[in-house]
Amino acid sequence: MRFTETYTSGTHTSIKFDIYQPNVILRYKGIIQIHHGLCEYSERYKKFAEYLSHEGFIVVVSDFPGHGTSLYKFEQGYFGKGNALDTLVEDIQRLRHIITKRYEDLPYFMLGVDLGSLVLLKYAGVYGDYINGMILLGTCMKNSFYYRMKMIVDFNILLHGQMNHSRVIKKAIDLFLQRNLNGNYKMTNTKEVNLYMEDPLTDFVYTNQAYRDILDYIKYTSDEEHLKQIPQYLPVYLLSGGFDNLTRNGKDTIKLYKILKENGLKDLSYKIFDNRRQDILHENNYREVYHNIMNWLDERTYM
Repeated sequence: MRFTETYTSGTHTSIKFDIYQPNVILRYKGIIQIHHGLCEYSERYKKFAEYLSHEGFIVVVSDFPGHGTSLYKFEQGYFGKGNALDTLVEDIQRLRHIITKRYEDLPYFMLGVDLGSLVLLKYAGVYGDYINGMILLGTCMKNSFYYRMKMIVDFNILLHGQMNHSRVIKKAIDLFLQRNLNGNYKMTNTKEVNLYMEDPLTDFVYTNQAYRDILDYIKYTSDEEHLKQIPQYLPVYLLSGGFDNLTRNGKDTIKLYKILKENGLKDLSYKIFDNRRQDILHENNYREVYHNIMNWLDERTYM
């Protein structure tokens, strides 16, 4: 059973979110709040959400401002007014409050994909006490991608301003993520690639300011002092593809794991899926990833 609703973001944007509720079950296992990645929106996670719901979880999938139909003044690829380092985190907590008022006393998990995982890392440092675990897919750390993009973005803002949609930046990102790979860098699943490329709400160009905001998230969540704010008792699971250029083929995932391990996180694990690209939830053999995530969740619920 699926319900579609909206809430008002801290940026005064109407944010769409979907609730997937199991049809027949005596007791829900828990709640999973999902936050999507770059150049996409919540609807892409319908199949995954239905799978989790069928397994007994209430699933909440939300857009970020500037994605899907959740646009600030009809501006695609713009997070809205204010500091996105704060507004996106506060929006996640706002949505969590909405859901927990309806479904009380259930374990609450969050899952984020690339962009979503960056926002969740900061969220966990501020509101980690409010959740029972988080799963991060394709988390990028400060690497050569960050430094190259920062130079290009800063130069484009200087020339064209914050609200310009620069195809030069988009092309530079695509070239970086495509290197040493044939076909689409996100996935090898031909059906999913076609759906992604034909959808007008995916693979879009962000505003220059939004590109800067994304780089600010990478910088913030790569700071080891900031990562120390994540509660040591919070279960964290890190996932990525072995052919994912965004995470340097999983090297950033292992780097993040080592930092969090050094910080004393007690329930911490990671998995690199060999021969998978960036978007492991839409890759070939995606069900292996589904089952892997479900097993991790089942081990941390009361049922």
